[in-house]
Amino acid sequence: MKSIINIKLIAIIFAVFSLPVLGSSQTVQKWANNYGVSNLDDFGNDIEKSANGNIVVCGYATLSGQTSKDVFITVYNSATGATITGWPKTKDYGSANDYALACLTDASNNIYVTGQGNGNFIVAKYNASGTFQWTYTGGAGEGRCIVTDGTNIYAAGRLNQNSGDIAIYEVNSSGTLQNSWIGVSSIGDDAPYSMIYDATGSKIVVVGYKTIASNGKDMWLGRFNTNLSFVANFPVTWNNTSNDDIAYSVCMDAPGNLMCVVGSTYVNSTNLLDAFFNIYNSSGVNTASTTYNNSNNGDDVYYSIAHDNNTTLPNLYCGGYSYYGSTNGNDFLVNRYDNVCNQTSGFPQLYNRSNGDDRGFMIKFASSALGNISKVYISGKTSNSSTGTDYTFLRYAIGGGTQEVATNYNRAGFADDEPIRYPLEVDEDGCCCSYNVYMTGGTTPSSGSPYDCGTVKFGNTCSCCFADPEESSGSCMIVYPTNFLSK
Repeated sequence: MKSIINIKLIAIIFAVFSLPVLGSSQTVQKWANNYGVSNLDDFGNDIEKSANGNIVVCGYATLSGQTSKDVFITVYNSATGATITGWPKTKDYGSANDYALACLTDASNNIYVTGQGNGNFIVAKYNASGTFQWTYTGGAGEGRCIVTDGTNIYAAGRLNQNSGDIAIYEVNSSGTLQNSWIGVSSIGDDAPYSMIYDATGSKIVVVGYKTIASNGKDMWLGRFNTNLSFVANFPVTWNNTSNDDIAYSVCMDAPGNLMCVVGSTYVNSTNLLDAFFNIYNSSGVNTASTTYNNSNNGDDVYYSIAHDNNTTLPNLYCGGYSYYGSTNGNDFLVNRYDNVCNQTSGFPQLYNRSNGDDRGFMIKFASSALGNISKVYISGKTSNSSTGTDYTFLRYAIGGGTQEVATNYNRAGFADDEPIRYPLEVDEDGCCCSYNVYMTGGTTPSSGSPYDCGTVKFGNTCSCCFADPEESSGSCMIVYPTNFLSK
């Protein structure tokens, strides 16, 4: 019996000394890098973590002596915020404004962007060193979303023809067009807002809206094979009230069986916009739906959705904003549902900083590689009377929805610092079993100044480290897994 007890004791001691010791911590700004080369606008539109741990930002820059914007891409060291050698890069496609709206990286740290070049839909590639590789040019319009199936690149956007058509281009890693799909419509404006690659089914999923003559804009969901042919029973549309219904984001549930779509639906002149959450199966059947309207009857919008990793009882987290009366104005909104659209305990959660315009945009679920912590993050903007508009992110516990962190970035006094709808990236910091948060957008050095491309990192500062000094050498171990969600 004694030997058994000793063996158990040794096992317990080993386990304890293999875990991080948690010390006191708080969320702080780790670094900020504000790019501006002239007294003209520069802005970050998207942010991505590359396989080598760097932070990639794309958007636009206005160079000295120019009157139009250029495509802008830069890469930062995630630990220090220093610009990586060889970056930033700008590209001028012509006399019209050029910009990148979305980016992704591959396993070799190549960077792909989509946006507009001289009025045309573009997809472009740079290698990890910053050398321009190629541009694929589509029709007149802009690319808005970009994903990969691991082999080819898919970009979705809006063409200018027919008042607006949805377009998807598939190109290979050499920039050669493989397939394309253009949803020609003679009725009115159609546009996509979000695209994902469904790895479980090897499908491309796109959401946005399509104009229907009698309904206004209807939610639109397209599910494609990798050759851009439609899966049977797609596309599907959803019309709630014969007014505008717009889908802003889509994700698969954790098991990979259901498509979860969020957005806004215009109800009437009293309710105005309500947030909606719809679920569809692989056959295009709307299996569950719900809307959210608080009692103040202002605009309620879901801009993004993310799933947790529970494959048995999946939870879906929706992020956006809700109008909470003339005193509060707009508040951050976080809601949680199961996979049949039932709102779960502890939600919704609303955040009001100081009775200004507070809007959440992108939401992400992050699960620790160490296996003992999971959190929900939402990024957006808040405003108050002393600092103007600031970057803001919130962190919530996944259990009862307790808000744990509310952190802001203000560059300089009463000057606007504006993120856009999708400026959030998250990676794991093994120290304190916590996470680093990265945001990008536009910052201003003084009131009324043009924007600089402002990228910020937040993280925890703490006294934790691994208890075994041979493991940690007195410092904290940093773990950088792959990105949690595709854009």
